[in-house]
Amino acid sequence: MRSTIFLFAILLTSGASSLAQERGQILGNIDSPLIQTDNVNSTGDAALLEVRKGNSHFAQKDYAAAVECYKKALELRPDYHDAQYNLGVANLDWGRYEEAAEALKQAVALSPLAITYELLGVVNQRLNQPQTAVGYYKKALGLNPSSALSNNNIAYAYLELKRPEAAAVFFRETLRLQPKFAEATQGLCTALSYLPATLEALEACMNAVETQPNSETYHYLVGLAYFSLDHYREAIESFELAAEINPNNGLTQNAMGHGYYRLGQHQKALSHFQRAIEIQPTLSDAHAGLGNVYYRMRKPKEATKALRQALELNPDSVEAKFNLAIACLTLNQRDCALEQYNRLKIDEPEVSQSLFQILFRNRVIDARDPGSK
Repeated sequence: MRSTIFLFAILLTSGASSLAQERGQILGNIDSPLIQTDNVNSTGDAALLEVRKGNSHFAQKDYAAAVECYKKALELRPDYHDAQYNLGVANLDWGRYEEAAEALKQAVALSPLAITYELLGVVNQRLNQPQTAVGYYKKALGLNPSSALSNNNIAYAYLELKRPEAAAVFFRETLRLQPKFAEATQGLCTALSYLPATLEALEACMNAVETQPNSETYHYLVGLAYFSLDHYREAIESFELAAEINPNNGLTQNAMGHGYYRLGQHQKALSHFQRAIEIQPTLSDAHAGLGNVYYRMRKPKEATKALRQALELNPDSVEAKFNLAIACLTLNQRDCALEQYNRLKIDEPEVSQSLFQILFRNRVIDARDPGSK
């Protein structure tokens, strides 16, 4: 029974967080876009002078002092857009996201600029509100339809919302507008890795590797793309490159195990599954892979032990239930096989029919009763 479940299960649980780390701390690479005021006649304008002082403090990364200056400017002139906007930016860089959001909302009410909506999107992503962030990014895009930055930020917000198809649409548009946008190249790779295998996903991930040759993540995703397209040797080569960067990643060792298993190199597969379990003992898919290898090596007793462990860690694994039933039959443990059949019949009736043919062949039995003979 072929296994591709592990590919996407790994990504769905780990892809978004690791990608956020690779992406860096500043979403969208918006580098502190303060509004400068040096070209304005400042004669007698105390509010403007406070903004200038705030900008000077901001340049020195003294955010507390900058914020106080901007607030003083707003006390002097409550409708002063530049002070309100810069107050939001200073709070954003200071890590005070609630205060940044409030200031930027006030700024956009005074003057609805695309960059302000963009920053409101950034703030809301920092506040773990990606759906709200999408709304602000789209407002920014409405004001500046050719913005690669807005398209890219919308795409990343959709990734956080686990909507990879929507993310891929905006990453493609980002790359149409700005073909060398590294973050979009990397993001498209990740988005497509959640979806059924395509050559586009492979190409996107190979392009992502070019932008970050020392990235374990993108070498790993190239491997997954090759694996999903049944190119197991190429997949292993990419997994090995990922393992060279980080030899202590259980997911990569597990993936190599599956690659070697598909090539029929069971001893190598065994070694990688064992290494994956050593690194990450709770990785259910590695235990399931180990069980499959033991079965192919004609060691059904060891296979059942490994597959039971896989099910203990992941009771919903269809593959582990099916393969445990087969291993149990090899040991003449019919009750064990019937137990797995009954579990599959409830959750996966189509898979259970395949097992039914193996268990009962032409005999008519009430399979709901494990004691039937």
